[in-house]
Amino acid sequence: MTLEADRIDRPTEDPVSNVLKWVLLVVAVGSFAILGWTTDLTYKAAPPFPDRICYPRRHGCDVGGRH
Repeated sequence: MTLEADRIDRPTEDPVSNVLKWVLLVVAVGSFAILGWTTDLTYKAAPPFPDRICYPRRHGCDVGGRH
């Protein structure tokens, strides 16, 4: 007694799917590389944080610092 699944030919490997897998990989890596590059540019172009901020109506200044 043989199962019907044994009589079905297995599909051959599809070359188009292999190409699409590589294209997806290249697009994903390229997208993350561009995202990282633009994030780096944005970080470098950001203005620096001031050491202190003075408020003329409150007659005082807030000194910057890390908490």
